Amino acid sequence: MRDPTRPLKYSAPISSQQQQALKLHSVLISSQRKLAVINGKTVRENQWVDGARVVSILPGKVLLSVRGRQQELRLKAKVRN
Repeated sequence: MRDPTRPLKYSAPISSQQQQALKLHSVLISSQRKLAVINGKTVRENQWVDGARVVSILPGKVLLSVRGRQQELRLKAKVRN
């Protein structure tokens, strides 16, 4: 049950442990599809992974929405185009 005293647009702060829990392993972008591997799971844009919605898949990074807040995951290695 939702707390009636909590504002409707409220979202709890993201802990540093939650932020570190999401890890981008790879990105695949072609003319036909965009895929990312996050925490070992292959996802597309607008899919969910471990409580986060994949907003956009870009070369070397993925933009997520976590509890209404934007988060960016980046690949550790250099990306070649």
